[in-house]
Amino acid sequence: MRRATSVGGTVTGQGGDFLIVDDPLSPQMANSATERENANEWYRTTFYSRLNQADIGVRIIIMQRVHEEDLSGFLLDRETRTKYKHICIPATNEDGNIKPKSLEKFYNKENGLFWEDRFSKEVLDDYKSALGTYGYAGQLQQTPTPLDSGMIHKDWFKIDRYRKDDATVNFVIDPAYTANQKNDPSALLAYTYQDNKWQIVDCINVHKEFPELVKFIPQWVKKNGYTTKSRIFVEPKASGKSIVQTLVRETGLNVKEDKPPTKDKVARVSDISASLESGRVSLLNGDWNREFLDQLTRFPAAKHDDMVDCLVMAVNKEIWGGAGKVVYFN
Repeated sequence: MRRATSVGGTVTGQGGDFLIVDDPLSPQMANSATERENANEWYRTTFYSRLNQADIGVRIIIMQRVHEEDLSGFLLDRETRTKYKHICIPATNEDGNIKPKSLEKFYNKENGLFWEDRFSKEVLDDYKSALGTYGYAGQLQQTPTPLDSGMIHKDWFKIDRYRKDDATVNFVIDPAYTANQKNDPSALLAYTYQDNKWQIVDCINVHKEFPELVKFIPQWVKKNGYTTKSRIFVEPKASGKSIVQTLVRETGLNVKEDKPPTKDKVARVSDISASLESGRVSLLNGDWNREFLDQLTRFPAAKHDDMVDCLVMAVNKEIWGGAGKVVYFN
């Protein structure tokens, strides 16, 4: 027999050998953080435990991707993700997110289509026109944020093999409120500016509570070339003011609060886009490049944008002369 219910529906006293969740969120519901959290918590705390025999029962989730934090994203981002076999079949192979990779053989080698009889190029172009970039990326390509949102492009950034050793390394920090993995992380970026060009030396995201973060910052900046000529600017949000006060009191680092932003994030990225597009910002080759570029190219729809904030801070420091005079703290 089969029993049907809805997300959030009552399943008390009921059980099954196969638990099947089919599209727990509509695209409209996915825009609401409350609706997303309700669906995820319902699955985790209520529906998950309804197997008659947990050691042999099966849980199956069938859905289009409608948000990075939809049910699939929620499960794939958790430590329990190894319990699930993830099968991802985008309409075309252009995004390279086919899972498992063995499914690639089913895609047309000439046009990259998976099911040409039903989803031809003409049909997909029509869907893209109707759904828009974001809707098409999630519902047809199973990539809930487009790999390239249009604001920042991957090919704007050259990858450098060597650091500019004669240039002073400066730093910008976008601190988070807590170390909670569900919240935005703290982001730290190291860069040089010479001959009207920026080189991003390193950029990382970390989840650390305040005491660990203020211990980590001196170690990280020194590892990335901090000298007495360097400057460290901290965005004065969250724990930013306390970080500056503590580092000034306990270290000899040249650190100060940055000016608080007066525009929203999209407007701030728009302000620096010409500098990025002209190829004036390069990246020092490193393991961090992929995460950095992934966050930039998905902006403004990515789950986190702290690295983007740091890049904006670094570029604006030199465009507008925001760094001002070097201030040394003893």
